[in-house]
Amino acid sequence: MIASPDHQDSGDAPEYHCSPDGLLALTVVDDSEREQTVRFHGFDWHTDASTLAELTGLSPEEAVRGFVDDVLHDRSLIAVLTIDGEVDDVWVTDSPESDLQFMLDGEQLQFRYWSGRSYAPQSPTS
Repeated sequence: MIASPDHQDSGDAPEYHCSPDGLLALTVVDDSEREQTVRFHGFDWHTDASTLAELTGLSPEEAVRGFVDDVLHDRSLIAVLTIDGEVDDVWVTDSPESDLQFMLDGEQLQFRYWSGRSYAPQSPTS
């Protein structure tokens, strides 16, 4: 874990992880209601502890730990949406084929793992 430069030595510092290639930063922060939120720094997509807990049946803290560990250890797939060559959003996906169905003109969707290893979804067979 890397401490966020803005919050070094603070007791409530967000958890901040930088991908090995330096292109992504995953953060875990407490929101205004003191619930943990996981997001890719600088992008809109996020998930929160209560949602993860509901999906996994774990406590909110355990669910966040498991989610973050899955991302950091290449067990979760990351989608990177670019529009006209600029990264617009980044999220964790379990359905890349479905994500591709909703592409608009000018958008490109690439899939990768935290390590930077790329992933190509299977093309549907006719």
